[in-house]
Amino acid sequence: MIISRDVRFNEASFGDRVVWQPSKEEEHSVLELKWETTSEVPETESDVQIQVESEENSEASNTDSDDTVPQGHRPARTRVQPAWMRSDSFLVGDELYEHSELAMTAESMGAEPKTVQEALSSPQAKLWQDAMEAEYDSLMKNGVFTLVKLPNGRDVLDNKWVFNIKQNSDGSIQRYKARLVTRGFSQQPDVDFTETYSPVTRLTSVRAILAIANQLDMDIHQMDVQTAFLNGNLDQDIYMKQPTGFVQKGKEYLDCKLEKGLYGLKQSARCWYQMLNDYLQNMGYQQCPSDPCVYWKRVGSGLIILAIHVDDLIIASNNPQMLQHEKEAFSRKFAMHVLGEAHFVLGMKIIRDRPNRKLWLTQTKYLSEMTEKFGMKNCKPVATPQEVGQCLGKNEGIPIKMKEYQALICFLT
Repeated sequence: MIISRDVRFNEASFGDRVVWQPSKEEEHSVLELKWETTSEVPETESDVQIQVESEENSEASNTDSDDTVPQGHRPARTRVQPAWMRSDSFLVGDELYEHSELAMTAESMGAEPKTVQEALSSPQAKLWQDAMEAEYDSLMKNGVFTLVKLPNGRDVLDNKWVFNIKQNSDGSIQRYKARLVTRGFSQQPDVDFTETYSPVTRLTSVRAILAIANQLDMDIHQMDVQTAFLNGNLDQDIYMKQPTGFVQKGKEYLDCKLEKGLYGLKQSARCWYQMLNDYLQNMGYQQCPSDPCVYWKRVGSGLIILAIHVDDLIIASNNPQMLQHEKEAFSRKFAMHVLGEAHFVLGMKIIRDRPNRKLWLTQTKYLSEMTEKFGMKNCKPVATPQEVGQCLGKNEGIPIKMKEYQALICFLT
């Protein structure tokens, strides 16, 4: 015996259908029920006959229309949003939040410029110019490159400016940031680089650390390393053009010889991670065996858990004095942005009810960007992703583009 819920009936094999024909007495009872549901009761049998004929004609016209449901298919369901979706607000802990409070999109601040010309012609030109100068000063301060004449037979890499608007947890602007990156896609293997792999902490590890810190009532702070890749030393000689907008007068014929890692180079992330890993182990941190970017350190009863995602540091500790000491040590070694308590980490907004040991994570901004990217910004939400009980065949449905589908799966995971 086979038990299955995926069953399709071949109605053609059931023989002729038996159609119920009401008797005169039953027909009168049906008509009487119709009179009770109408606002005006027909007074004569002719009026009743006209009403029945008009209903039959309307049913026949509906059958001939294009919206007819094919035989063997169930009609399309009427999608009704759950109560929590129909509301304009929702509860997180004991606080009431409006959807508009978490709708953080780039449109409210203006689009981020793609080129230097676009940035310097925008209403925020002064802010972008200051951000570029701050980045260039940081490069010079850290001795990232020196101007030399390009050796014969060597290629020179191009570069570009990347602009980004940093946001606070409430969607307000934190700062305007400009970053100089190299076009590392033109690097040659075994000439400009060898190994490039560099790990980053997994989001599951971040959520686990936040859950542990919440249950143990630990402080959760965040720090950002300024120009993190500039701290890594290179093993190969790499040459780059002078940055756009900062070409030194009288030295236009010279190029930049990179002394340290720069964003865009294939090996920059690896050089930064190796240097940071050596520093943390010298400071007494132990590496987590299941995630190479999670470290922990214990001094007496004090405990610190550290997660690293490129240049973002998430620090949890049960000892405020120990936490402050470690933050000061990081600031002495690297140029840091001390952001205080963590409220917005890796695209996730943290809402914490510390007295009741509760913590929520929201990704409204990420979801808003994803739906806009895939053309689903104006779609209506439903309780289930597809109709209940729907069976799809191998070659049914609308063909999709493989790359777009893979990109969507990547966004969802």
